[in-house]
Amino acid sequence: MMHATSVFPHAPISPSTITAALLLLLLSLLSPTFAQDLWLPLNVPTQQNLNKLSFLNSDTGWVAGDSGTIMMTTDGGDSWTFQDSQLDHFIIDIFMLNAQRGWGLAHQYPSGTTSPYGTYLLNTSDGGNTWANVFYPEEYFYSVTFLDSLRGWMGGGFGKILGTTDGGVKWYEPVIDSSVFGGFRVRRFRFFNDSIGYAMGGHIDIAGVLWRTTNGGQRWSVQGVSPEPLLDMYFKDSLNIISVGGDFDFGSGMVKSSDGGLTWEYVYLGIFGEAQTISFRTESEAWSPLGFTGTYMYTLDGGETWIPRPFANNTPMYDLVFTDSLTGYMVGDHGTILKYDQNPMAIRNAPAVPPAGPELLANYPNPFNPETEFGIRIAEFGLVDVAIYDLMGRKVETLLSRSMAPGEYRLRWNGNDARGNPAASGVYIYRLRQGSTVLARKMMLLR
Repeated sequence: MMHATSVFPHAPISPSTITAALLLLLLSLLSPTFAQDLWLPLNVPTQQNLNKLSFLNSDTGWVAGDSGTIMMTTDGGDSWTFQDSQLDHFIIDIFMLNAQRGWGLAHQYPSGTTSPYGTYLLNTSDGGNTWANVFYPEEYFYSVTFLDSLRGWMGGGFGKILGTTDGGVKWYEPVIDSSVFGGFRVRRFRFFNDSIGYAMGGHIDIAGVLWRTTNGGQRWSVQGVSPEPLLDMYFKDSLNIISVGGDFDFGSGMVKSSDGGLTWEYVYLGIFGEAQTISFRTESEAWSPLGFTGTYMYTLDGGETWIPRPFANNTPMYDLVFTDSLTGYMVGDHGTILKYDQNPMAIRNAPAVPPAGPELLANYPNPFNPETEFGIRIAEFGLVDVAIYDLMGRKVETLLSRSMAPGEYRLRWNGNDARGNPAASGVYIYRLRQGSTVLARKMMLLR
C-alpha cells in the first residue's frame, strides 16, 4: 500500500462555500426530522450494532453486525429470528442470492502479537438455518457478491479481488490492469448485468477508486476518480451511473458518468458525513445514510442536489435498501432497524404532474353517513396538518399531522370526534395546512 498525500487534490473551497455548507447543516438540524416520520423503528431483539442487510423482497430479509449477529425476518420486520453464525466476530457483509443460498464475511482481529487474524467466509444453503465458514488468515475482505449460485466475487485490502465459479469452494485471482490506484481497499461490488460490473473503494485523503469489468469479472481496469473513497453505486441505465462516498473530515461526495463509466465527473456535496450506500425509491428520489454522524441525505432530482437531515436521536446508520417504492429498510447502531413507512393511513399514488403547491380534493360521498374520504396532494417535503372543524371554528378531529413527502394521499373521516364519539349531523369544514398555505372545503354529515 502506498503512503502519500492525496493524488486527487480536493476542489478549492471558498469561505463563502464553507459558510453556506455550515448554514445548510444548521438549518437541517433545526428543521423537522423527516426521517423519524418516514422511517419508523422496528422492535428488534438485540442491542448489537448492525451494519449490513440483504433483502429479497418487502417481507424477507437478513441483517448482520457485531458479535456474529445474523437475524432474519419473513414478515416485513414484524418479527426477527436469530440465526447461529457459529462466530462471535464482527460480520462486515452479508449477501443472500435467494431464499436458500447466501454468503457473509466476518473479521477476526488480532488480540495479541501472535494471535491469528483474517476473514471468515460464511455460507448457507438452507436460508441461514445453518452457516458454515472457511477462515482466510492474514487477509481482510470487505465485500462479497454472487451473480448466481456458482459465480461470485470477494474484494479486500490492497486492491485484492477474488473470483469463484463453484459457489465459493475455490477462488482465483482475475487479471487486474496495473495502476497506481490498484492497491487500495475494495469496499463493495455492483453489477449492471452478467458482463458489466464495478468494485469501488479507495483510501481516505488519497483517492476514490473504481475497478471496472466488461467481461464478467475475468479482467478489471482501475480508475482513480475522486479524492475520497467510494462506497456504493447506482445504475440509472447502461450509460448513466452514480457512485457515492466520502470520509469523516472532508464529508460526502459523488462521481457520475454519462458514458457508461468511460469518464467520471467528481461532485463535492458539502455535506458532513460518509455516504455509506445509495438506494433509489423512485426514478428521482434516493436516500443515503451518512454513518457516524447520525444523519442522512436525500435527493428528489435524481442526484443533482442533496439535502441533509438528522435521524431521531442521531443514531449512526450504515446500510439501506428499498425493495420497492413503498418499502425500505435501514440498519445501524444499538440494534436499530428502521422501516420506510411513507403512508400508513392510505395508498399513495404520485400524481402524473406534480402540483405547484398543496391541493385539497373533494370528498366522496357528500353528503355522507357514516364516513367519507378525500385526497390531498403534496408538492414538497414539509409538515402537513389536516383537521375537521365545525362551522363555529372548533376543531372536531385531527386526521393528519406529520412530515410528508411529495405525492397524492387518500384520507378518511369516520364521522367521529377526537374522543371517538359520533359527531352530530351538519356541515363541517375539512382543512389542510402546509407552511403558509391553508386550504378548506365543506362537507355534510347526515345521521
